[in-house]
Amino acid sequence: MSKGPFPIISVHDTYEILPDKSAKCTRVYTLYNKSSKTINIATAQFTDKFDAGTVNHAIEDTVAGNRPLGVLQDTYNKVCYWYPSKPELSPEEKIKITLSYDWPAFLPTGDTLQISNRSDKKIQYSLTIKGDDLNLINQMKINESTPANVKTEFTSGELRIGPVEISGGAPLFHAIISIIPTINIKFELPLLKFLASQEKNNLFSNHVLIMVQHLLGDFIPFINALEQCGLKKNNCYIIGIPYSTKDYVVSVLKEDKKYPHVFAPADYPFDNYVNDALKMVGERCKTEGKKFIIIEDGGYVVPLLHSKEFRQYIKHCIGAVEQTKNGIWVDRDLEKKRKLKLPVMSVADSKLKNEYEGKLIGQAVCGNIDRLLQKFAKESAYEKKCLVIGLGSVGLNVCAALKAKSAIVYGYDSDSSKRKEAKRTGIQIAKSIMEKIGEVSLIIGGTGKSPINFREIVKVRHNTVFVNATSKRKEINYQDLDGLTNSMDLKKGFGIRYRTTLGKDIWLLANGYPVNFFDAESVPDKDIQFVPALLFKAAALLFDKKYSEKSKVHNIPGKLQAEIKDKFLAIKDSAFDISQ
Repeated sequence: MSKGPFPIISVHDTYEILPDKSAKCTRVYTLYNKSSKTINIATAQFTDKFDAGTVNHAIEDTVAGNRPLGVLQDTYNKVCYWYPSKPELSPEEKIKITLSYDWPAFLPTGDTLQISNRSDKKIQYSLTIKGDDLNLINQMKINESTPANVKTEFTSGELRIGPVEISGGAPLFHAIISIIPTINIKFELPLLKFLASQEKNNLFSNHVLIMVQHLLGDFIPFINALEQCGLKKNNCYIIGIPYSTKDYVVSVLKEDKKYPHVFAPADYPFDNYVNDALKMVGERCKTEGKKFIIIEDGGYVVPLLHSKEFRQYIKHCIGAVEQTKNGIWVDRDLEKKRKLKLPVMSVADSKLKNEYEGKLIGQAVCGNIDRLLQKFAKESAYEKKCLVIGLGSVGLNVCAALKAKSAIVYGYDSDSSKRKEAKRTGIQIAKSIMEKIGEVSLIIGGTGKSPINFREIVKVRHNTVFVNATSKRKEINYQDLDGLTNSMDLKKGFGIRYRTTLGKDIWLLANGYPVNFFDAESVPDKDIQFVPALLFKAAALLFDKKYSEKSKVHNIPGKLQAEIKDKFLAIKDSAFDISQ
């Protein structure tokens, strides 16, 4: 919301438990302008998290009736996104928004319920649980950690909680209450927990870590695994990549876990944050005689460390771990020029990552494209004619996911061997980008470079949608695009429209950033947990002289990858914890 007066926001949840232990649920938002000025709420986005098992989510308000509602699935939750139907609230005006849904397994045996909701401002929260089974209602107990000032009462078969005021940005499941029975949000991933149990519990205890990472749900189990092996919070400097950072992860790190050095840049590029953090780490290690480790996603810190300003700190660095192809390309370029002065462990080149991640990312990319197009353009990605540029692991799987939904797909890669491999899988291959770019209405870039330049931009159709499926804001030459643009319009929550000098509109979905992270968690934690597991083991390998004494890019040993793969497959569809 914009600066100025804000409406009073109240949230009331009602769970009506049915005889089969399912529940009919509603969440009622009341927005009330108690000020004497009109309040602009046109850009206010609300995010609600519900248990992953909830279904049939719908929303309506007192102004517009039934409303569009975005629903995403992450590992443990259904995430709903919505906007108020009115752009403004007049003085003393009040509107109510009701979000309804069904919860088929409201009371799973032995579990607990935790309420989750976020708002940038203070809210008043209350909850009513009711049903015909009075014994069940009466057996519910308030968790011991519930703040003493939260009013609770049992009346006529109803459990009533609140109202209570929650500070801006605090998730309810941390700030208010849990009820037994409930559904716990997990802060551990079994594979990471197991791998951490195999290392020394003081492995990282005297070392400083600087990390540039996507701050998604799986970062919390990752940081917990590092803590399990001795990482001290004051020795950790965390920089979130702006386009993917989730507020609730930052909140957990800062407010719950009390990490003092967490940086969450709002805009891209964010080089100044990386510069400042590396300066702090370098000076601290220089003063205190410590060593530091880099764990990054995208090649931000390693090249900076080799620059004239920062190379004095190289002697204090044990080594680095790199997750992405983009980052490894930069590191290998330094190695090729004989300028790399520290060991780098490559997760990007690991067989395990390339075997499983591509399919997951491909599905996430296509799913999010379709969600955004359905929500804002009322059309499906799978009804468009598509061109996928870059036929690596992600690109091939984007093609496969589109084809599985009967979309017309063309693929292109500058590497002839990749074109041949894609053709063997049944993908129609374009002879060049120029051959098909004027025929399609959806272009998905997965090269990690910028293959769309002036002549390609000139040839695209009106209302073509362009999508980035890599880890950085690339795939299109923005200088050429700007030079061909008369005007730009931002459609919040969807992307940017470029109106070109040729009278054509080009839409950059997700504002040109990687689409799988846009208002989403990309891939569920349980499915992608092998990636933070590889990062963890790669960091541990930097203490091995076999790697630490050689300034080059190292791959994770195949035998170790096979062991991690076996553990991953063993727990992938299992509920038990293999570390026990």
